[in-house]
Amino acid sequence: MRFYPDLSQKTLAPLQVVQEQLRLDPAYLDADDCSYDAKVKELLKLLAPGSGDSPQAFLRRAGSKQQILEDETQALYLEIRDFGQKLKADDVSERMSYYRTRTALLEKLISLTERASSMKAVGQFQDIVLGIFEDMLTPDQRAEAMERLGAALETQDDHG
Repeated sequence: MRFYPDLSQKTLAPLQVVQEQLRLDPAYLDADDCSYDAKVKELLKLLAPGSGDSPQAFLRRAGSKQQILEDETQALYLEIRDFGQKLKADDVSERMSYYRTRTALLEKLISLTERASSMKAVGQFQDIVLGIFEDMLTPDQRAEAMERLGAALETQDDHG
């Protein structure tokens, strides 16, 4: 039998504060004035956005290439935005450099977002076609149709 300790709003509030601080400053728990011991810091770091994500865990959670691309694009955009908010107003050259870099990166992010959207549309189209195949064709007809589609794609790859 599993045990679930009592987690009230009173318990969660400080954890939410730590999570927000980690979002704003990933080095929050590494500061010299942080009073938590190493074990507590280790656990609290799990609250940080993207913490503890192995590539395999991320892939399992995301589920599809399109979703991975969308999630990574969104995360990168948020990192860029957060970095810009941390820049000091009096450092004009650094801010100008930031805006030039941000503009170039945003163009690339838009391109990636469009690509993810196209990938999603292709995936939805494939699902529709396969659903129609399932509904209208016998297993032998489906196999023949899939073979013909595969041959057509191979022919395109050879010429394209």
